[in-house]
Amino acid sequence: MTEEYSDERRNEIGEKVHGWGVAFTRSDHFEGLSKVEKEESEPVIIRFADYMYSHLGLAPEAWCIESMVECCTEILPRKVTAEPEFYESVAPVLSAFFRFLDEDGILPSATLLAQKVDPLGPEIAAIASDPANWGPAKSFAMKAQAAGVVMGSQEEINRFMLQYNQQLLGEKHSSAPMEGSLFSEPSTVSSAPPQGRKSTKKKRAMQKASRRKNRR
Repeated sequence: MTEEYSDERRNEIGEKVHGWGVAFTRSDHFEGLSKVEKEESEPVIIRFADYMYSHLGLAPEAWCIESMVECCTEILPRKVTAEPEFYESVAPVLSAFFRFLDEDGILPSATLLAQKVDPLGPEIAAIASDPANWGPAKSFAMKAQAAGVVMGSQEEINRFMLQYNQQLLGEKHSSAPMEGSLFSEPSTVSSAPPQGRKSTKKKRAMQKASRRKNRR
């Protein structure tokens, strides 16, 4: 069941999930992860739980398979700026986390979520690596990172933002039709007969009428 959003509730869920995460790191399920997956486990779990609530209105007790899949394959890839290792870790980390929650009686039936997320690893990574699936904010952040911008420096971010906006403006102008071009102005071709030919016929008719009059 979805909830009406509130910052207070969001913080409450964040603290709860963080506590679960701490307990998770002491479990055999956590130990079964690779070194990279362990390093990525905290951001994966925290961001998953946060977006499940902030974007889908679901507290952990209401997590379901359909919403979990949507969050992992649509929302996270669109919103979260992260290295490939993050997305490659989403499925194995969440699978282990869900199994831990079920086994410890924290979230009954969470194993069903684990079974569903298990095979989604390659799909999540592929979706997240495709710029066509990124939101505007993520697109900007990824381009900034690629340009070597230090994301912790507001001055560098502002400088890059100015350049980025100028580039977008330039692309917009370059793609617009030239003034007066064939595609920006309505066609002036007319289907009416040429005026010159019409005038000539009229003139000849008047000359014939004049000659007939003179013969009388």
